[in-house]
Amino acid sequence: MRPRRPITFALAAVLLAGCANAPNASQAPSASAGASAMASGPPFPADVLNGLTQPETPTYDDATLTFGAEAELEQIAAARAAAGFEALLGSNGKAALDALDLAETSLGEAILPKAAAELGIDVTSSGSAAVAALGGAPGADRPPPPATEWTGSLISHATFTVSMLTGLLTTAIERAAERDQNASDGTEKFTETKDGVTETATANTKMMITRGDGMVTGDVEITTTADATNVADGSKIGRLAGRGLGHFDINSCPDAAGHVTGRLSLARQEEMTPEGSTGGGYAKQFDGQFTIVVGDDASLANIDVQMNMLGSQHGGGATGEAGSNYFATVGMKATIDRGGGVSIERSTITGNGEATDEQVQATMNGYMSAYPIIVELAKQAEQFWRSGKCVELTSTEDSQDVPPEEDLEFDVDAKGKFDKAKIDAPIIVTFDGKDKLEPTTPQNPMAHYTFTAGEKEKDVGTVNLKQTSRRGIGYKTIVFTVKNKDLLLNVSGTLNDASLGAALTFSAPQVTLKNQDGEYKGTATFSVGGSVFIPGVGCSKSVSLSGPAEVTATPDEADPDQVRLQITPGGWATAPIEQVTCEDTTVPVPVATLLWFINFSIAGPPLVKIDGTTTVSAGSPAAGSASVTLTRPKTQ
Repeated sequence: MRPRRPITFALAAVLLAGCANAPNASQAPSASAGASAMASGPPFPADVLNGLTQPETPTYDDATLTFGAEAELEQIAAARAAAGFEALLGSNGKAALDALDLAETSLGEAILPKAAAELGIDVTSSGSAAVAALGGAPGADRPPPPATEWTGSLISHATFTVSMLTGLLTTAIERAAERDQNASDGTEKFTETKDGVTETATANTKMMITRGDGMVTGDVEITTTADATNVADGSKIGRLAGRGLGHFDINSCPDAAGHVTGRLSLARQEEMTPEGSTGGGYAKQFDGQFTIVVGDDASLANIDVQMNMLGSQHGGGATGEAGSNYFATVGMKATIDRGGGVSIERSTITGNGEATDEQVQATMNGYMSAYPIIVELAKQAEQFWRSGKCVELTSTEDSQDVPPEEDLEFDVDAKGKFDKAKIDAPIIVTFDGKDKLEPTTPQNPMAHYTFTAGEKEKDVGTVNLKQTSRRGIGYKTIVFTVKNKDLLLNVSGTLNDASLGAALTFSAPQVTLKNQDGEYKGTATFSVGGSVFIPGVGCSKSVSLSGPAEVTATPDEADPDQVRLQITPGGWATAPIEQVTCEDTTVPVPVATLLWFINFSIAGPPLVKIDGTTTVSAGSPAAGSASVTLTRPKTQ
């Protein structure tokens, strides 16, 4: 077996974050049809199926995409050796395959950084497979991956990377609620020479993500051709053609039974054709329909999978030898336990075809590169359904400003985010801040609560709601903030001015002051009535006035339950608008002096209580008082 080379892998799956120039949905590659259409054949004897052994697999937590890539590389290396690729090329075989490795490594190092730089995608942010230096791509300045990480090429022979690319596309699940379709389609070509052989490799990579309402579909198609020529004389040595397909679909939100269903399909094939001779090749397929089982705590319990694997090879060699023909299918049910790994239900193993025991075993082992992808799909889906994106908590009241000490009742319901089905599970509530929430015990929907606001401006009460069930976790936060929206002003009073003989009453009822950036403002209409006696003349004159005044109430910094009240009348109160004539004597009445109570210009703007009545006394030269009532309405 030819040793496998260390090469640089670029995280192609980050293309899922958003790809330009997306093809139509009808152009999306798909492996699901090919991988599920497992051809029939004579059933394998019971002793063959009973003799199959389960390969050692990592636990759920350790089943990373790194492991899957390693498993696939081993499978492909074994398949190439079994198909006799090196022998098909004769004495130039090893040099041709070595040169091909170099060319494909160059392809891998060129295609993804270019695409990632175009799309502005951080190639270091996805999955467990780290990225080595990628010139020009986002994240290229970060440290290289540790030595324990797998680093495979982006393309290689177009087949052994399909599982890695498909697996990394699973990170699209985090945006499964968005309705969109992103795609990429790129072709690169590289030429490398090794030990007298020149290899020219061309690769086309197509990737597509479709998502919305919790559903995600991912497709990968990689097609390559590689032509080997002899440097000495330019003669053609042979051509390798490969194609890999990957497909998954998943509904990321659990149904009423707590089940998340999905499907994963992988297909890959290679054909090696020496110049002027008959070639050989192989094909491998995996198709798995899985059900993720979710517990009442919204945690993944296990994954049930129906696995179907296919392996075939042709080349004309003798049975069991390199290049021999065989065909095999193996199907079985398995459970992936979160606390362990893969457990195969041996009683469900079936198989058909014409193959040796070793070839049947190799076909069964095909699930090892797919297993980590199913685990990654499950991990990504679990993050999604626990993030609040599958369960919607709705309330009859949302975050808002409320008056002080307001009692506000509201209800909370729970339903599926996308199917809108009611979810009957306890809603847990916690309350922080002012003043209180009742009740705080768990309630099933429809849950009913009463919030009581704090008494001071800017008091905040925060209601945190959470529902956990086999359908996922739902979250909602409601913030109530005390804000004195309006104040209601009533002013009435008297004025007695001995020098003018004035005896007046005044009032401004039901004046609404609106909260404007912390101050309360409004326009009052004042009415003034009474009489004015003209000393020395002996006449009196009745007075009846009416007009607007601007009112500003500014909260006192030391006591928010008091405001500084400023009342400023309009022009009607600033000029002599009354002329009193008695016995041929005309005397102007200075209304501005009479209306001291309107603007409080003598004593300055007084402090007035909120939710109370304040008496403001007149100062010299006038005598009188004003009664000012300022209230904060309970319901606004």
